Amino acid sequence: GCMVEQLVMNGQVTPAYNLVRSLENGGFGDCVNAVVYYSLVKGYAFEKESDKVWSVYQEMRQRKMQTGLTTYNGLVGAFSECGLVDRVETLFAQMKAEGISPTVCTWSRLPQGH
Repeated sequence: GCMVEQLVMNGQVTPAYNLVRSLENGGFGDCVNAVVYYSLVKGYAFEKESDKVWSVYQEMRQRKMQTGLTTYNGLVGAFSECGLVDRVETLFAQMKAEGISPTVCTWSRLPQGH
């Protein structure tokens, strides 16, 4: 996880994504959790790669990653940053399904007027 985060922080999001793929394909999938995936989401959001932000989120869902309020807050922020505000509804629906309520912090991640 730390290595993925460092790659992302240094603008190397695609190599970080490839590292995650290698870990999963190499039998180390247990090391890949929602925090690791969120690092990828954050990196792609910073690069304004909205399709990749959505794709990584979908992978998280397919892999049934354990998410919590902190992860959802970050996802709401990343989606908003990439202009995917319309897809934030999907996040809120998923939060509700998991019994997680948005907080002031969650709402503050949305652009004004939404």
